[in-house]
Amino acid sequence: MKRNLFVLYSLFLFGNSTVLLQNNFSLAGKIKGVSVGIIYLSCASVIDSSVITSNASFSFKGKVSKPTSAFLVIKQGKSDDNNRTTFFIEPPVMIASVTYNDFKEARLSGSKTQKNYSKTNKPAQQAVNNIDPDSV
Repeated sequence: MKRNLFVLYSLFLFGNSTVLLQNNFSLAGKIKGVSVGIIYLSCASVIDSSVITSNASFSFKGKVSKPTSAFLVIKQGKSDDNNRTTFFIEPPVMIASVTYNDFKEARLSGSKTQKNYSKTNKPAQQAVNNIDPDSV
């Protein structure tokens, strides 16, 4: 009887730790055009910061229970839309490549949700970009 309880307890602990590990994400990236500074990640009502290292890299770790909308922004002087991007973050590992003053063209990998969103959103965004402001 004690052995059965031990086995059940062990399965319970192992099962819960597996679920908890599945909620961990990590985002590592490189930024072109900035050698030092601070980059911020805002996700699920939490704002975290990472120092941009001398090799222009940054990293974040955290937990999300499902794909979650996130913002990546760098503030060098004044904040502007050229240095901010929105994307979906999810476990386990994501890689980002951004360029200072061109965050909208960020390349992100590791999120199936972001990949699907980009596929469906890109044609709509291109159509918006092709509208002549003088014709409206």
